[in-house]
Amino acid sequence: MPVHRAAFDSGKHFRAWRLVIGMGVALSVALTGCATNSPLQEPAFIASLQHKVTDLFDNPNPCSNNARNIGIATGAVVGAVVGHQVQRNEKGTLIGAAVGATVGGLIGHSMDERRCKLYEIAQQDHLKLASATITPEKLGVSGKHTVGLDVQIQDQGVIFEKRSERLVPGARGYLDQIAAQYTPHALIESLGLHPPRQAVIAAEHRKVLIVAHAAQTADPLWA
Repeated sequence: MPVHRAAFDSGKHFRAWRLVIGMGVALSVALTGCATNSPLQEPAFIASLQHKVTDLFDNPNPCSNNARNIGIATGAVVGAVVGHQVQRNEKGTLIGAAVGATVGGLIGHSMDERRCKLYEIAQQDHLKLASATITPEKLGVSGKHTVGLDVQIQDQGVIFEKRSERLVPGARGYLDQIAAQYTPHALIESLGLHPPRQAVIAAEHRKVLIVAHAAQTADPLWA
């Protein structure tokens, strides 16, 4: 048959065909397994799957590995695409995926570690802290990958000296601790003993912006 001849005329076509068949078999097995479950078991399976996905990528625990897991997944996809474009073969795709997953995972792990440290500082100094990832879309540029972490801190006490923009010693102390988490040395150290060059470059060029606002009851001159 023409389809069979086309599959064997080219190694690339044969691999693609084999991949489709493999996926078909796996899908058949999965569907067969679901067919044997009772209606009461299927929702439980779906709920369990959703819980696992949430636990991996959207865990509310501030010390979870959300960014690391997202970095591994997105890094692998981007790396695979780049590797395939460069090498035009399976080996290049696999190498690209491995490198991308490693770099993405390390950068994500660094972000997770920083977020966890910030929450520890917040607990120590009795601060209200909320964090959210920064994506290119929030900055009005193209892209979907996480580019930073937005951290908001609310201190119930006094932050500024009266009628002044100078910080009180306590506020300066915890802000120094927060800023110290983002020094190039601290970021590179969190990447491990032999971090990829791309991750080191990203750490060296990390920017930290600390913005403080006076209380609403303050004189507008000092707000």
